[in-house]
Amino acid sequence: TFIANRFSYAINLKGPSFIVNTACSASLVAMHAAKSHLLMPHDPLDGCVCAGISLNMSPIVWAGNCAGNMLSFRGRCFTFNSSADGYGRGEGCAAVVISRGEYASDDSSTYALLAGSHTNSD
Repeated sequence: TFIANRFSYAINLKGPSFIVNTACSASLVAMHAAKSHLLMPHDPLDGCVCAGISLNMSPIVWAGNCAGNMLSFRGRCFTFNSSADGYGRGEGCAAVVISRGEYASDDSSTYALLAGSHTNSD
């Protein structure tokens, strides 16, 4: 799809833009790809925008999860609890801007540090 390219064009971003679709790990894999691009010595990137979104746009996935008894009957997941009976679907979106540079304790625009990342395949 071209949504990543249209977004980059709309806000005048330069450099590579692409979509990562790896199911549940897509946002983490996108963050790792952005970090890898920033660490390339020949790459002129100063920063990357990583965005993730999960929308339940079709009832087909919900119906399949219900048929497979995957969803919680109580509408809430009880992770690592003996009363767990499934999981709850949700929607959400988030975006971060990451950049290379040294950490400065007096820099008020730094909210977090990415200590590391790694990807693997199943």
